[in-house]
Amino acid sequence: MRPEKARHWKHGYRTKSDKTNPTYQAWRAMNGRCGNPNNDKYARYGGRGITICERWRGEDGFVNFLADLGEKPTGLTLGRIDNNGNYEPGNCRWETQAQQAHNRHTSALTEDQVRAIFAKKPIDKRTKIVTELAARYGVCRHSIYKIWDGSNWAKVTMTT
Repeated sequence: MRPEKARHWKHGYRTKSDKTNPTYQAWRAMNGRCGNPNNDKYARYGGRGITICERWRGEDGFVNFLADLGEKPTGLTLGRIDNNGNYEPGNCRWETQAQQAHNRHTSALTEDQVRAIFAKKPIDKRTKIVTELAARYGVCRHSIYKIWDGSNWAKVTMTT
């Protein structure tokens, strides 16, 4: 191993033989979502301006991340308390899937907004209207389809 590479692995969580440490993988995934435009989730994170604090980047980034959040508990995922906030101490925690689901863009919609989206449901689900609605309400296109299909906000849309 070259000496310049060894310093990146001083925390002991990433070696050639261990690429699956859950805490390290969560940190790497966060970096990909926010910093790699080729990442399939970049548009919902880095593309929206979500950044990673300086403390969690660079040579000591993972060591600091680990010190601030601790080991990733089994069954939990990295989440942000404020969905529009950055990845930084005080805004991040290990969350259950239920906490993650509650802290989504679609959770921020009001019942009136959901009714308005549902009322715009076309017969053929044209892409143009989906894109326009997603931009207008600040949600992803997938959320619009879920509202129309009744898998998100079903209680509201069923009373419309």
